[in-house]
Amino acid sequence: MAPLSKDNKAAARLVLTAIRNLNIDGGASLKHISSYIREKYPQCQSNESTLRKVIAKAVAFGALKRVRNKYALGDILDHIVEARRRRAKSKSKRRRRRQKH
Repeated sequence: MAPLSKDNKAAARLVLTAIRNLNIDGGASLKHISSYIREKYPQCQSNESTLRKVIAKAVAFGALKRVRNKYALGDILDHIVEARRRRAKSKSKRRRRRQKH
């Protein structure tokens, strides 16, 4: 799978934000996601084909789950957030140890 370009990374961020903010039980359809992005970010140039590609890659990565024709946030995002918290916590402990000496 090819890495995402800079524009596609921005589109992926928009898609994940849209799904999180829509907060629809069972997930959001492509129509919901697209209309939310157009409403919140009218200057955005993302089109349906770009959204489809980004969503397909996000499903393959595990960031999104597909249930019928709806998309919900995947479990991997929880793991990423938790790993970042652990990493930040361990960095603060290292800083405190260095300051004591």
